[in-house]
Amino acid sequence: MSRWRAGAVARIEVDGVLAARGQVGVSGSDAVLDRIETGAEFRRRGLGGLVVGALTSWAGGEGARTGLLLASADGHALYRSLGWAVAAPASTWRGSDGVEV
Repeated sequence: MSRWRAGAVARIEVDGVLAARGQVGVSGSDAVLDRIETGAEFRRRGLGGLVVGALTSWAGGEGARTGLLLASADGHALYRSLGWAVAAPASTWRGSDGVEV
């Protein structure tokens, strides 16, 4: 069993307003990126790419060799432009208690 190590958070503010953010954790040689978000008024400025770049750089320094993330359809173009490729389709499941996993 591999241990999940502490992660990192990247935030970009423009004029004191949170414009883009994301977080990453490293498990073994995998970096798991999560919550990569850019505010609607800040899109198409390269901020999402800066966040992903900062997170993957940090994760590489922690020994990660593979990046993993779940992306919305809105994020596909960003990740493709950064050299990422779809590894597998994903689906969201909801338990009988209404909690999505």
